[in-house]
Amino acid sequence: MMYLVKLIQQNLTDGLLKPKYRGIKRKYFGHCYVATECFYYIYGRWSGWFPYCHRNRKGETHWWLQKADEVLAERVKLCLMKFET
Repeated sequence: MMYLVKLIQQNLTDGLLKPKYRGIKRKYFGHCYVATECFYYIYGRWSGWFPYCHRNRKGETHWWLQKADEVLAERVKLCLMKFET
């Protein structure tokens, strides 16, 4: 599973980002949706992982995959984006 995560991360480029996220110097910033969907359709869908989304007060969203029976602390984050809530 971690091999797939690294493979996805290695292929995240600015071309996959919405224009407002391009050129930001934070690694993986803005890629969480694309990375989450990629992992979900390759592996997670058949392994019990489900996509989740959070929107903060600024309207920014963050996507990740989580097993339905696990607590939030055990979720897998493909992107390392963090923002204020």
